[in-house]
Amino acid sequence: MLFLKILCAVIIGVILVLCIPVTVLAQYDEKFEVKIKYLFLSLRVFPAGEKKKKPKKEKKKQKPSGKPTAEKSPAPKKKKTNPLLEFYNNSGFSGTLKLIRDVAGIVKKYLGSLFIRHLVVGELFLELDVAGKDSADVAEKFGKISAGVCPSLAFLQAHLKIKSRDITIRPDFLGEKSVAKFRVKLRFKPFWLLNSTIYAAVKLLVQLIKVAVVNSNAKKVKKKYVRKSTGQ
Repeated sequence: MLFLKILCAVIIGVILVLCIPVTVLAQYDEKFEVKIKYLFLSLRVFPAGEKKKKPKKEKKKQKPSGKPTAEKSPAPKKKKTNPLLEFYNNSGFSGTLKLIRDVAGIVKKYLGSLFIRHLVVGELFLELDVAGKDSADVAEKFGKISAGVCPSLAFLQAHLKIKSRDITIRPDFLGEKSVAKFRVKLRFKPFWLLNSTIYAAVKLLVQLIKVAVVNSNAKKVKKKYVRKSTGQ
């Protein structure tokens, strides 16, 4: 009985901890920053602190031998791109427009998941000032940007729980370059994130089992056909 009581207490404690919401704050105003807050803990995810580079040790020069050696050029390695790092490198007005479209695509892809259903956007602030060479150029850019961004924003507002929003897209006839600013505060419970992960894993496992069953049945049918054709 004591063991069951301790087990129940641990399970209840874990569930309560998983039900405490996590807050993610992402903002951009000339600098991009992402922070995660949970209970009394606060972690800055991006930009990460710069690591101190260790001084490279000088290698001893080898004496040249009489035989010429063929130099092998190292094959270039493909680097995996980090979405946050990619936005940081391509930040600014165009980077913000691309980020809006990418976020809308991700939400559309996982629209039916429990995590997206229970995701709460506590604050959504977006400010886009469209500038250009002259008033005709500004009007043309403003029309194109509005047509490209507004459908994504409308989709996000229709399918996400947004408590506070302040979205402004305006032409700037006096500015020299287009400027973008945003601030997003997200809240979610780890319980729903864990639930969605388990559901996706079970769904994948069921699909793998179905494929394995279909393949085994196909092999059995093939063997029966071979036996009948050989007269065994």
